[in-house]
Amino acid sequence: MGFDTGKDCAGEAVEKIIIRENNVLAVETRSGLFVIAQALKHHTLVFFKLFTTTPLSFNADLNHAEYLCCVTPVKSFFKRAKILKLKIPPASDMEHYSRQNHLALDLTDYRLETFIAYAGTKDEIMIPHIPVGGFRLVDWKLQTLQHLSKEKDIDIINEYQFDTMGVYGELCERLYLSYRYGRYVEPLKDLRLGNVPKEYKVYFQIVAGQISEEEWKKLPLK
Repeated sequence: MGFDTGKDCAGEAVEKIIIRENNVLAVETRSGLFVIAQALKHHTLVFFKLFTTTPLSFNADLNHAEYLCCVTPVKSFFKRAKILKLKIPPASDMEHYSRQNHLALDLTDYRLETFIAYAGTKDEIMIPHIPVGGFRLVDWKLQTLQHLSKEKDIDIINEYQFDTMGVYGELCERLYLSYRYGRYVEPLKDLRLGNVPKEYKVYFQIVAGQISEEEWKKLPLK
């Protein structure tokens, strides 16, 4: 799902920082572009729709910043990603972001399958071991609120986010795509729905293991 070698493309270990609740962070998406986040408990991160190429001089009132997404990255993400601590006052009353309703897959229909992105084109990408199943809306305790139909409940599916953990590379590219689109982007959800814009190609290459970390880091910002 991402780059998990524990070293950067030059072979040097990435410096590990200790992240505590309410730390304000700048997390690098693609090289040179950072997104602003605030840490909750258990290393959950709330990301704001705030992007910058100059994180150390960035300033904002996070109490009035627009919410982007809430993600709990895997532990290795914090070792691999370039993360800077910022001296910006944290937003107050943030814990409710980790208790939102969100999407989950129907466990009675859960299975792993191979998806093909851009099928029949020169950009075709085979993505193995993707979990699939019916959609359901759940609360933060994973209690089912509603079983969803892709045909009848597409507005609900589009409105709510999956509570997926982030892996280095995969999550970084997902956040970069959110910058490009001006909203939170979930390519794997869109893939299940049959929506695969050409801008998602690098993301799918990362998930499928078809691009190296070194190649990815050389990609320009657009």
